[in-house]
Amino acid sequence: MRDSVPRRAFLGRTVDNPRLAQAHAETGRLIRSMLATAVHNGKECGEVPDDTDQDLAALELHSLAEGLALQLGSDPDATTSRTALALVSARVQAVFPGRCRQYE
Repeated sequence: MRDSVPRRAFLGRTVDNPRLAQAHAETGRLIRSMLATAVHNGKECGEVPDDTDQDLAALELHSLAEGLALQLGSDPDATTSRTALALVSARVQAVFPGRCRQYE
């Protein structure tokens, strides 16, 4: 997260710059869309339970990654990279608990 200063500066500028705010929002929607597609695909192959809300799971994973990036960038002592990776891994495993039938 060594490049977190430009990232935080960008996020700060989204408050008073509508074009940057729009770019940030569009990027977030794109990321969540790709995550939702991954969850949907996981449902089709058995990795993800059928009753999982793909949009909610995408929002959860995106929010976790964004929040951890902000924490690591603004206060490196708040958590370690290893802890952050463990948190992300635990949530991904919770969303994708099964094994894909494609590989059986």
